[in-house]
Amino acid sequence: MTLSLERRAALWGDRTAIVDASADRRVSYADLESEADAMARRLSALGVGSGDPVAVVSRNRVETLALLFAVRRLGAVFAPISHRLTPATVEGPLETIDPAAVVHETAQRDLVRELPSDRTHAFEDLGRHEGADYERADPDPDESLCYLHTDGGERVVDLPARAVEWNCITAVAAWGLGRGDCAPALLPFSDADGLLCLVAPLLYVGGRVVVLRAFDPEDAMRAVDAEGATALLAGPTEYREVVESEAFETTDFGSVEWVGTRSALPADAREELARCAPVVRTYGRVETGPNNLYRPPQSASGESPDADCVGRPFPDCEVRVADEDGNPVAEGTVGELRFRGPVTARGYLASDGRDGEGGDGRDGETFPDWVPTGDLAHREGGDYYLLGSADEERLDGK
Repeated sequence: MTLSLERRAALWGDRTAIVDASADRRVSYADLESEADAMARRLSALGVGSGDPVAVVSRNRVETLALLFAVRRLGAVFAPISHRLTPATVEGPLETIDPAAVVHETAQRDLVRELPSDRTHAFEDLGRHEGADYERADPDPDESLCYLHTDGGERVVDLPARAVEWNCITAVAAWGLGRGDCAPALLPFSDADGLLCLVAPLLYVGGRVVVLRAFDPEDAMRAVDAEGATALLAGPTEYREVVESEAFETTDFGSVEWVGTRSALPADAREELARCAPVVRTYGRVETGPNNLYRPPQSASGESPDADCVGRPFPDCEVRVADEDGNPVAEGTVGELRFRGPVTARGYLASDGRDGEGGDGRDGETFPDWVPTGDLAHREGGDYYLLGSADEERLDGK
């Protein structure tokens, strides 16, 4: 397992890897490799080395993806933090990660203002330094590569390089992705879905990613038209804005093979999208993948499936519905969704930034063989049906 951008640049040097729609710029695999190498030099000059977390607080940028590959070659850890957090809520993940360096957009300076100035670096400032020669790490696949936080930043999940690469492999296998595929990045790279469901898998196989600095439905539709996008992945909020945009009716969806949604869509939005391409429901959590369950595009075409149906397992991902003791239950019986396989994360990072037991009994927790999700489901005819959070069911007295 290598996740080697250098090898991909050698194979596909002039092929476009990223279209930066915000800057009207096309970045080849060779360009991305060069940018990652320069980023690694700059980080090394700042003292970043093997095992050091490097946080990035930014909207989607080419530089953010270059940073991912840069920290990999240093043996460091890539830790994207949502720019949508507030100065109060961003403190949690930053304290847990305890980064050696924080790279940020100038617009996000307020989110890192409480950190020591010698640890925070704007992209623009970092770009002015040439850096120095660095020693390439020979990282173990079981060493940490990504720290991704949960939605509100309450917990930080530790994904080893093995899990990152297997999420690429299983997504490529499930969707049949190849070098001719292209998708706009409609979700933030700080989101597990935004990074690991389409963006990283496309770069893994020589495809094309369209980077939008921030989500805008008009820009998203222009990307579909201009680049011949073959797939989309977003959530109900983004799709609602898409179908309500003026550009939606005039966009040519002829190249789009499937439209993926990570949670149930309102019926009217789903119907509008289904006129353009098969709408596919997916399921995953940062702790378990996030490439876990999906309905294949061919099975979604022309159908109006149960909104709770999240389909079948991705390749390389095992699933069970379990009782409170973790034992599998019979088909049709409600239980907790649990997953295992090489796509799952290692566990939660401890609140003090080190492995070990945290204050609430879950921080610092290493996940068991079958990783629990806290979501209730049942299985019928090979398909899994999501019923909601176990905690919500307990609050309802069920």
